[in-house]
Amino acid sequence: MCKALNIKQFMNNTYFNKIAYILLALLLSGNLHARSLSSTNTPTSPIHNLQYKVVSFFSNMFRNNVSSKETYDLKSTTKASYKSTESTTAAFVLAIGDYRSSGAGTGNWNDPNSWEVESSPGVWSSNGTYPGQNTGSYTVTIQSVHTITVATNLTTQTMGDIIVNGTLELNVPGNPDVITLNTAEIDIDGGNLNFNGSQVRLNIPASSIITIQNGGDITSSPCNNNNEIFIGNSKYATCAGGGGNVYTFGEVVAASGTVNANIITPSTNPSSSEICSVINIEGGYTGPDANVSFEWTLRDPSFSTSSLGTGTLVTNANTNTDSFTPTLIGEYLLSFEVTSGSFVNTETRIINVTADVTPPTISCPANIVV
Repeated sequence: MCKALNIKQFMNNTYFNKIAYILLALLLSGNLHARSLSSTNTPTSPIHNLQYKVVSFFSNMFRNNVSSKETYDLKSTTKASYKSTESTTAAFVLAIGDYRSSGAGTGNWNDPNSWEVESSPGVWSSNGTYPGQNTGSYTVTIQSVHTITVATNLTTQTMGDIIVNGTLELNVPGNPDVITLNTAEIDIDGGNLNFNGSQVRLNIPASSIITIQNGGDITSSPCNNNNEIFIGNSKYATCAGGGGNVYTFGEVVAASGTVNANIITPSTNPSSSEICSVINIEGGYTGPDANVSFEWTLRDPSFSTSSLGTGTLVTNANTNTDSFTPTLIGEYLLSFEVTSGSFVNTETRIINVTADVTPPTISCPANIVV
């Protein structure tokens, strides 16, 4: 008869074993943050990463097994720290979590005192770093009524989304001012992106988007065509219009941001349907661009990919409708891609196709009187 192995008991034998399992957990865990399987994903809402969940699992197993007289500092430059406390509770603090503005409400971006980091759900504290100092998929939030100022020619490491509920001010002394924020999305949600200077350039990566909602705004003082936003290598917008495909800040605000693919139908992700039934699809986009090209693609359960149709949407008021009939049971991946110049954005839906269990119905004509 086999005896079950008690993992907690085994790991209590030596601290060496505990350390080994911590490192194994960190190596096996990785950040999960995706909305689509395309290389030009539309960002999604912030989520806690798998790394935190795995580390928390091991933390719970070690809890109450370290005496108050013992301290084990296993600090890693970007991973985690493990220390005992006087209450004999072992605690893990992730070195990189979601960031939010803190302090008196004002501060410089590259000042760690301007930020708090979420070490565990609902627990925020400073960890001596600022957003973009280290690579990660963490979300950065500037809280309402707070002002964070970029006062140097800053280039960040890759980050997750930047959410501006307060004010993000770009104010670098001297000219020219070049600020590069490596993020997939700047979401100006009720806040303000303010260019405070005569020659300020904001760079974000190719395929990144700017979303403006709930009264958000982009302002500039002074307002001229030298205060500009670049997406990749293309000039996207200036405070004063630059002509051609370059928009003014006002046009971007009025259109709620950059070109952004929207699947209207199916509205839920995932959605479900029975095999051999007609699935209706509808897609459009948001953004100030005109004559935006689109393409529907479908990947079936056998991983065979086909195009459902292409075309052009003249304005963001137009949508495209189409349909398809699934012939296999399983998971389908529906993608809607919009392209404007060098800007490409994709949204996806997962459709779970099940067996046909709906009985047919018969519709008879009315009686004929002879």
